[in-house]
Amino acid sequence: MKKMSKTKNILKIAGIFLILILLNACTDVLDQVPSDKIGIDRILNKKAVEGFRTNSYGHMANSFTEHSSGQLLEAFSDDAFRAGTGISFDFHNGLLSPSQNMFSSAIWEDCWQGIRKCNLAIEYLPQSTVSKDLISDEDLKRWYDEVILLRAWYHFTLIQNFVPIPFIEEAFKPDYTGWAELTRPAYDEIASKIVTECNEVISKGLLPLRWQVSNDYDKVNMAFAYALKSRVLLYNASLLNNPEGERVKWEEAANAAQQCLDAIMPEYQLLPMAEYANLFNESVTVLNREIITFSHQRSRCDEQ
Repeated sequence: MKKMSKTKNILKIAGIFLILILLNACTDVLDQVPSDKIGIDRILNKKAVEGFRTNSYGHMANSFTEHSSGQLLEAFSDDAFRAGTGISFDFHNGLLSPSQNMFSSAIWEDCWQGIRKCNLAIEYLPQSTVSKDLISDEDLKRWYDEVILLRAWYHFTLIQNFVPIPFIEEAFKPDYTGWAELTRPAYDEIASKIVTECNEVISKGLLPLRWQVSNDYDKVNMAFAYALKSRVLLYNASLLNNPEGERVKWEEAANAAQQCLDAIMPEYQLLPMAEYANLFNESVTVLNREIITFSHQRSRCDEQ
């Protein structure tokens, strides 16, 4: 009897030990990341990291025609007139209204999508686990600054076409509930924020004044940072946004414009009239002395 009891005890211990092994194995299986829930360490490969940079450019408008059914830019000015009907015809005749917003909905959607993609890039680029042999730290820092400028550009495009909007610095999750806490800033407040973003990029000095490789001609550069800062301050000084006519705002705009010219010349120059047509039909693979940045991934260029 004692022998049988001892045998049973041994079997019990062996059984408990086997169960513990199985439980541990099950835990390892259950701890695996589901296929539809990919961890950040599994997506930050070379292609994904490059994609954060590329996708941030995806909503920069090609030109005014991007939001006007491909109609000529000149038809929206005093230089040309479109006969018959069409968006430019309605625009020329002042038929803007809440129900006839023409291209504004496209601008609104594109810019907010661009801002979200920039915020994702700003969040994830510093977390890159890609080998430094494939993407250097210098490249990551430069790409980060590019995205900072793109986010500033999208915000500026929105306040150009609408009214001041909150400056968004995070990619909101689907369960975000803080919408009621977002408030409309004064024009001066968001303009100052955009200028601060430009100044930070300028002070770091990581971006080139002009990219020297044709594949990067459509990427923002240091000249873009100076030019954007200058334009934002000019709009901020305008009587439309500065009804009191504060002289200091005009002085800031003038100083920024001079700073821009001092920084980018003689690398950038106005083309002679004989070459003027090149501004509109030249390939993005051709280095043009007057163009600061090109429309992203387009065959024709637009001066920014």
